[in-house]
This record gives sequence, C-alpha cells and structure tokens, in this order.
Amino acid sequence: MQLSDYLTEVRNHIEEFPFSGTITSTPSIFWSDQQLVSAINKARMRVAVECWCCRTLQFIQAIQAQSVYSYATVLAAALALPVPPPARAIVHIHNINFQWATSFQPTMRRIPWNQFNAQFRVYPTLQSQSAAWGEYDMTSFYVWPPPPASTYQMEVDATYFPTFLVNASDVDTAIPEILGWSVVPLLACRWAYYFRSDVNAAQYFLGAYMEERDALLDQMPAYSVESWYED
Repeated sequence: MQLSDYLTEVRNHIEEFPFSGTITSTPSIFWSDQQLVSAINKARMRVAVECWCCRTLQFIQAIQAQSVYSYATVLAAALALPVPPPARAIVHIHNINFQWATSFQPTMRRIPWNQFNAQFRVYPTLQSQSAAWGEYDMTSFYVWPPPPASTYQMEVDATYFPTFLVNASDVDTAIPEILGWSVVPLLACRWAYYFRSDVNAAQYFLGAYMEERDALLDQMPAYSVESWYED
C-alpha cells in the first residue's frame, strides 16, 4: 500500500476531492496533503502499538554483570538483520529468551517493575544465566540475574515504530494491508479532525477505528503472555 493510497482513502472519508497524485502544502478545502500525511504517520504509529503488527525478533549480546539494556541496542540489532524491518524506534518489548547454548534458550519471565525491583534486585552482586526481566521505562529493560559472562545472547521480541512515509510513491512495508486499508485511514481522520478542533467528528472516527480494530483483532491469536512456565 502506497502513501498515495492512504491519502485517497482519507480524503474519501473526509469527503474532500481525491488526492491529486502530488503532495502539496496547499489546502484543498481544510487540509493540505502534508497535514494529512502527518495524520497518517501518527495513525500508523498507534496501529503498530495497538495491533502488534510491527514486530521484530533479533539477538543482542549479553554483557557480563550488566543488568540494564537499552531499546537502542535492540533497534541496532534489528537494523543489522539480513532483512531489516522498516523500523525507526523500538517502542515495546514482548518476550526475551536467554540463550544458554545454541540448543537451549528458555523464555525469561516478564515481571512488573515494582515486583522485579523488590524481589530480585536485592542481590546486586549475584551473576548467573538470566531468568527474569522487567521494563524500567520506555527506553530500557533490566534482566536478573546479570549474566556471568559476555558469551551469551538474548533473543528479543519487540514492537517497533515504522519509518515515516514521505513521498506519494512510498510503500508501507510495515503495516499489513488488512490494517492499512481499514483502520489506518479511520485513525488518520481522527487526527485530522482533532487538529481542526472538531471534537464530534474526531470522536466519531476514533470510535469507528476502535470498532474496526477490535473486530480484526478478535480474529487473531493472543500475541504475548507473561510466561509459558508454571511457578
């Protein structure tokens, strides 16, 4: 799906005449193409997070005695993949597997930060194969215990923000078409009316987006659980 397709769909929803094929800053009636492109990219970011459709799986190096790892490290590893995702930032970590050996990499247990801090970080000098992790903020996560050597790797499952679409011919390779044709234009319309301070129209399109999003996600499996292992 190209940016030009998004613009055509959005203009159809807001009942302005069709996209001309060339992105301009001149408003057609209320919105210029550039304003709608901004709304479309904002919508793509939210769809990426709420629909879990922009995910990437890559290994990062475990560092001896290091417990905190940044999302930037995960992004760098993703962009170094043989077929890198169209990612510009990591926004959320879903799962982490600690690779003890090439033949064994169990899932680490995801634990809420307050519990992780109280239960595990009371032993700051302990080092062993990492078994649990917790998100600290929107840019980093901690593992416990810290690795005993730098010979291990962690496989990180993450959601990313897709790169911005800029030109009319830019192809969206991040958002699946089933979401691109349906929910992205609806949410872009919400942003368009929001910035016009038309609360009623913005709320209408937000409701339409949420209804369509939920209908689609109901047909899909759960994407993440805290742990597959019993306590």
